[in-house]
Amino acid sequence: MRRVLSIAAAVVAPCVAIAELGGHVAVARGVPTEAEWDRLGETLSVNRDPGDLLVVAPRWAEPHARRRVDMPIAQLGRADVSRFAHATEIGLHGARSEELAAFTERSAVAIGPFVVRTLDNPAPDLVVFDFLEAFGPSTRVSGTVPAVRCTWSDREPVLAGGLGGHPTFPSSRFDCLGGPFMTAALTVIADERFLPRRCIWAHPFERGDKVLAFDQVPVGRARRVVGHHGMYWMIERDRTGADIEIEARIDGITIGKAVHHDGDGWSGFTFDLPRAPPDARATVELAVRTSDYQHRHYCFEATLR
Repeated sequence: MRRVLSIAAAVVAPCVAIAELGGHVAVARGVPTEAEWDRLGETLSVNRDPGDLLVVAPRWAEPHARRRVDMPIAQLGRADVSRFAHATEIGLHGARSEELAAFTERSAVAIGPFVVRTLDNPAPDLVVFDFLEAFGPSTRVSGTVPAVRCTWSDREPVLAGGLGGHPTFPSSRFDCLGGPFMTAALTVIADERFLPRRCIWAHPFERGDKVLAFDQVPVGRARRVVGHHGMYWMIERDRTGADIEIEARIDGITIGKAVHHDGDGWSGFTFDLPRAPPDARATVELAVRTSDYQHRHYCFEATLR
């Protein structure tokens, strides 16, 4: 029996090695060359509208495209694709993006191993006001219990958590009592698929609400608040933390609440706006709270549409 097993091993091992070598050769031949990536970048720089969403399929090839083509952080860390009226898709070896499945094709051109498609969104959900873009010195960030006011600074030290740590806190942010985790800032978290999501870091306080207030918001031109929220996936994947609630208020009147449960990942919420004259503006407050603030690395984005 041992002799049979030894002969089988002597035959199988070389076959496996040959198969692995063949697979390696096939993969290596399928990898685009630097010249092909450069040609792609040159073509897109001339023919692409900078305002169009740029998506790379498969997603792992995206960093190669970023070396040649400008891809703004607002697009890389997008909440979803519904707001974009048009998109450019780079497909490597026939790959397609699931995100853009509902978009219709206007044109397609082959560039080496790539197919570049120009796509249209048949029903774009256009943004009237983006709270991420409005976030800054004019925003008011405060706590209710105790009553505290966070202060804006653009000279804070950049803090990065490293592998497995907290998201990066930029130099421009609100300093709140309780240390750096209590800050309010624009950052990027990794969701349940470890995709980047650009959002406002709003770790809740131990007690009461953390309130972010935006003045002169054009509520009369919109019908809904559309947002997403979540936490860095390594924090919520064990599903042991307390729920987090976000409440939206228009001039002090609550229009909706949404709860994020551990394990929800990057999830959406929608609140209807009360009817108002087209030129109406108001103060919009987004209040965040939880029953246990430990490890509640909460982050959200919101828009008016």
